[in-house]
Amino acid sequence: ALESLMEYKGHPFKSVEQAAADALDELPDTGETEPKAEPLSDDDKAAFERLVDKIRAILGDQIKEVRVSDRLSGSPACLASPDGVSSSMEKLMRVMQKSDGIPRKILELNPDHPLMRALLRIHKTNPDDPLLTDIVNNLYDNTLLLDGYLNDPYSMADRSLKLLNEAATWYADLRKL
Repeated sequence: ALESLMEYKGHPFKSVEQAAADALDELPDTGETEPKAEPLSDDDKAAFERLVDKIRAILGDQIKEVRVSDRLSGSPACLASPDGVSSSMEKLMRVMQKSDGIPRKILELNPDHPLMRALLRIHKTNPDDPLLTDIVNNLYDNTLLLDGYLNDPYSMADRSLKLLNEAATWYADLRKL
């Protein structure tokens, strides 16, 4: 229904999925601010590009592209449609075509999110760390879940339990519990 509305009181509607960062900057501030991350050094920017390449390799054909986004603030990643169609319209078209496949989308990454900064540290230390692969796959599954496309919740749940077990074990070991 929202797709049929083109404007309200002279202001055009635009899906946030396709909005550019400069368009989002024009929105009024809600007063909710998150602490800003320290800017990446030139070396870390180059290392982050290598991390993006690694994420692209891990996800392979599941995604159309992986790119750094400057429009995300509280999320480590999101999916965007390469052709500008909103997720709700895409789902409607999938239902009409009786398709249950997941469309290949663009994975946008927030380089300032603490999770992405932690992945950068892991990747810089060991690009082939199996934990990196598990986290990237879980991150992608989270974006699918938020977009309403998750078809295999069991593998996500298994990976989540494995990651939670590792995190709890590391915490207990660190605290000498």
